[in-house]
Amino acid sequence: MQPKHWISIALAILSIGGGFAFVKLDLHLHFFPTINKTSSPSGSTDDNLPGGMIRIPPGNQSGGGTSGTWSGYEPPPRPIAPPPPPPLKENFENYSEAKEFAEQGNAVAQHYLAVCYTRGTDDVSKDYSEAVKWYRKSADQGFVKAQFNLGICYENGFGVAKDIREAFKWYSAAEKGGHDRAREAIERCENQLPRAMTTLKLPKPVEVPPIPTGRHVKVSTVDQLLDAVVYDAQDGDVIVLAQGTYTLNETLKIDQSLALYGDPEKPQNVKITNSNYNNPAAIATTESGASITLIGLDISSKEGNGIDVANNSSADVSFCNIHDCNILRGGGISSPYHKQNIKIVVEHCVISDNHHGIDTDGELVVNNCLVRGNNGFGIAGASPIHASALADVTGCIITQNGRGVSMSGGNMTDCEITHNSDGVHISAGNVTNCEISQNRGDGIYAGIIIGSMKSGNIKVSDCTITDNSGSGVNANSVPSEFRNNILRNNQGGNWKITASLGGPYVTRIGNKPNE
Repeated sequence: MQPKHWISIALAILSIGGGFAFVKLDLHLHFFPTINKTSSPSGSTDDNLPGGMIRIPPGNQSGGGTSGTWSGYEPPPRPIAPPPPPPLKENFENYSEAKEFAEQGNAVAQHYLAVCYTRGTDDVSKDYSEAVKWYRKSADQGFVKAQFNLGICYENGFGVAKDIREAFKWYSAAEKGGHDRAREAIERCENQLPRAMTTLKLPKPVEVPPIPTGRHVKVSTVDQLLDAVVYDAQDGDVIVLAQGTYTLNETLKIDQSLALYGDPEKPQNVKITNSNYNNPAAIATTESGASITLIGLDISSKEGNGIDVANNSSADVSFCNIHDCNILRGGGISSPYHKQNIKIVVEHCVISDNHHGIDTDGELVVNNCLVRGNNGFGIAGASPIHASALADVTGCIITQNGRGVSMSGGNMTDCEITHNSDGVHISAGNVTNCEISQNRGDGIYAGIIIGSMKSGNIKVSDCTITDNSGSGVNANSVPSEFRNNILRNNQGGNWKITASLGGPYVTRIGNKPNE
């Protein structure tokens, strides 16, 4: 064997807080002693040993036995432990003193410099960019005050581009370090953070809403849901549904103000389905001034309405997928005929493959919804008896339905009404900036809707009415104004005007073509 001659030297530079640098020298000598052959005790010789040296086996020690010292060898002295490091310097007289230590890596000094640049001193002018640099150096070393102040910089855009996510990160780090103001800052950021986008195929993508305020009641089974909604509910409760399928044998009847919150990002994860053919609906209000808020649910009902809104009650439905509700009278969202004091708001929903999509006799607001593939009406905001029915429909795609829209009041704006059997039936109200095209019947039928007592004062403006199989506009016996519309390639003619009952009833201004 070759002799083992080595010196192992471990050199560690310890920097604590950047204040001082210490050198710790751990010296360990490991070798077999070597002596001249002529004076050594007998032993085996290795001609390969350099300098004519021999290895002394352990049994050949002076004094015999296995104890004693090597002949001709003095053991090395034991290494001396380094002195303990001095305490980290935390107090500084001025900028110059702090800078010296900051450049050596002292986190406290780095934070001191950052504060100087944040406030401005006799030594330095205010400079937020330089402050951020030193806050970051200190924060990276875990100095809690620097982490919190760096969060402030990111939250407000001081010396750095405003970034709420980055602010949230540093506030969270400061909270873990025990900063007493970090929790308030975290909550402030949470209210500003962009939320996830819903996966519903809406006309415009939308961020999902938070859980509403109120007493939160968490449920994960059908029995828990029934108890929370029907039997144990308190006014203002928010029922938070876990992911899963809730198959109902009875209608969820709501007689007070309640909210049901599922998964607005992925409503298909929280299914409420009515499996009982005798149930009139999956979810229904009673005639007691009830108010329901439904968020992030997938609702279906084979032989009933999805949501049934009774007299003197209201429903606010958002981020829901309402489908396969096939009752002949009603559909996805419905209210009874001949009723009043009903208000329905539907936003950011997909309403598809029902008998009717939305069919109401009351006040209706529909915003940013996809209404598709319903056998009857896509949206019916018409009142056969009462003149108070209003529909306010904005930013919707209404396609592949039996009839796109039927309305006897209100406004429809910025909508696409395409590929329906008929486009728009209107007896009163305004249609503005809509695309009405490729419907299999008329683009717009402006006239009396059977049974409706409210008609007249129709205004259609700035719309594109093209490529319908029937007429572009079929105006019949109702006072109507058409202004600045584009009509083109309608197979039944761009205009079909019928004057009766002492007309004329139709005014046309600035349309292309106008006649």
